[in-house]
Amino acid sequence: GDPCTVSRCVPTEGCIYDQIEGTHTCGQGECFREVPICIDGVRNECIPGEPKAEVCDGKDNDCDGDTDEDNPDGGAACDTGWKGVCKAGTTICTSGKLVCTRNVEPTEEICNGLDNNCDGRIDEWDERIGKECDTGLLGVCGIGMHFCVEHSLKCLRQYDSSPEKCNGLDDDCDGETDEDNPGGGGRCETGLLGACNNGTWTCTNGEIVCAETTQPLDRDHCDGQDHDCDGEINEEGSLGCRTYYEDKDGDGWGNSRSTRCLCGDVPPTGYTTRSADCCDTDSSVNRDVRDDQWFETKNNCGDFDYDCDGREVQELQEIGRCVQGGYGGSIICSLVVGWNEDIPKCGETGSYIHDCVNEQGRCKKYVTEKIQRCQ
Repeated sequence: GDPCTVSRCVPTEGCIYDQIEGTHTCGQGECFREVPICIDGVRNECIPGEPKAEVCDGKDNDCDGDTDEDNPDGGAACDTGWKGVCKAGTTICTSGKLVCTRNVEPTEEICNGLDNNCDGRIDEWDERIGKECDTGLLGVCGIGMHFCVEHSLKCLRQYDSSPEKCNGLDDDCDGETDEDNPGGGGRCETGLLGACNNGTWTCTNGEIVCAETTQPLDRDHCDGQDHDCDGEINEEGSLGCRTYYEDKDGDGWGNSRSTRCLCGDVPPTGYTTRSADCCDTDSSVNRDVRDDQWFETKNNCGDFDYDCDGREVQELQEIGRCVQGGYGGSIICSLVVGWNEDIPKCGETGSYIHDCVNEQGRCKKYVTEKIQRCQ
């Protein structure tokens, strides 16, 4: 509105301005404007354009400083040209153009009724298919395998319940393995000795084996059976055996400290059924010695205990006497038979009074040498 000259703008009030040359701008985006500062000597006002609705054209139509914001003209469903789950798309404004973009990216194929990897095939492979799984049932019924069934991954059992067999498995799916001895029960021979050869076919660790029905005893019995399974019967020391005593001197009496316990009622050679022979190297020494049997010498064991009663009994144990008596002038000699002085020990010789005689008015004793016998 100011009057201008060629080189100056002169305000009506009289102020003088230098001549303004060039342009100035206003607005942004599609509203941007650039105009000369002065036109015909008058200052020119810059007026921005009118904002419009944003469209997908790579421009800032609504003049807010952003381009194609909020996906203008986009959001519509579209066909990407892919297969499977990748087929469905949505239009998106990209670089000023509407592009049909996949809603889902290709992934690893799984059993769900969809073409997850977008190759045009459905459920063609799930890495879990064919792998073992647990059905939750007992025994072999719990052994399962993954299958894709009606677009759903299922663990299907591989075995049905069946009668129990000897195989280490729970065939009848009751939670027990090889129960009730399946396939076994008949008699068999184990190949062991004696009674241990008796066996029964038995299911053990999934196999039918001939198991012993009789365990070996610590020792045999006197019944002709090999109970301790060593290949011998009626062995020495068997249960029910009879004790026999060694009889070295053959007098029918044996040494109680040297025995054998054997089956049968007949003693072996050199043995007897009677014990308590206290000197088994001398046949004169045994319990059969009579009370009237006396011995002058020691036995082979160096003592005089011939009847094995644990004592040395002397045959003659009295002191003898020749006693003079009488009445009315008569003399009577009384004899007590016995040893004259001390009683000798077994096997020793002593003086023995055997008679008492009146000789010339006096009683005289008669003695003889005698050996003390014992038993």
